[in-house]
Amino acid sequence: MKPYILPIEQVDRDGDSKPDDLNGIGATDEEERIVGVLSGVVRDVHAAGLQAFTWTMRKRAHAPGLDLQGGSFGECKALYALGVDGTFGDFPDAAVNSREGL
Repeated sequence: MKPYILPIEQVDRDGDSKPDDLNGIGATDEEERIVGVLSGVVRDVHAAGLQAFTWTMRKRAHAPGLDLQGGSFGECKALYALGVDGTFGDFPDAAVNSREGL
């Protein structure tokens, strides 16, 4: 569900049909992805009278594709800002703490 709400895509700025090595480590990984075009999935789910939950939130230093500090905290915060009602994850403290102030 998470990729349908907050799509993360690889970057191909040079047009060679291969993901770019943005951090210069000689290989590409999920840390080098960016947020793609946001969908209306959460809006559609709510319009159907349902709640939107997503998974799996993992604790890490950086959320792939998100230029946010706090890794899973930042990722949860971004998802809640998009209207997600809840998340499933390995560290519920990050999910709970990221909802504060929204």
